[in-house]
Amino acid sequence: MALLDDPRSQVSLAAARALLRVHAQRAAPLVIDQFLGRNDWPVPRLGTLLREAGAEAIGFALAERLLESPPAQQVRLLPLARVTEAPGRGSVIEAVLALATEPAVLSATLQQVHGPATRARVEVLCSHPDWQVRSYAALALGRLGDARERKLLISMLSDREWWVRYRAAQALLELPGTDAVAVAALRVALTDRYARDMVSQVAAERGYAAVHT
Repeated sequence: MALLDDPRSQVSLAAARALLRVHAQRAAPLVIDQFLGRNDWPVPRLGTLLREAGAEAIGFALAERLLESPPAQQVRLLPLARVTEAPGRGSVIEAVLALATEPAVLSATLQQVHGPATRARVEVLCSHPDWQVRSYAALALGRLGDARERKLLISMLSDREWWVRYRAAQALLELPGTDAVAVAALRVALTDRYARDMVSQVAAERGYAAVHT
């Protein structure tokens, strides 16, 4: 137990792994709290340890801290949430997305959403005052959405922020059924020059043939 506080990251991580192997459910709160108190534990490494321990053993401890921690700690914990749950209604990621108000927490949560139950909330966040939230909401729609999201994403191509336009174009090209013909038709239909140029840029990045009006 004392080795969990060792200043050497490799030693403390080895101690965390040993504790999780002995009794994962009991060790999970200790390990997660230790992670929050030090910056030398890489998120991917802890994620591996928690995955080895199993979602059932560590899910409650992680969910509890995610919902009760201050925003800065929520942001740090969110990448670990995917380790502990499967897509679906009632997930802790869905709960954080529904309750969060801080732009940093919303942005971090939008990067983790992975189930259709969050789609309605993501659509609302596409008009959030913070441009980073809008940009991550656009990307999330590209992962979660279908053809019904096209109109919303097309409107985001005219956002005042370059990054939002860029992410909206990326998301549009991720939607099911999008191919070179659809991209060309979209570009022709756009009346906003900036929106049209952004679609052309992202299409080129994805390897689509050049399209012309």
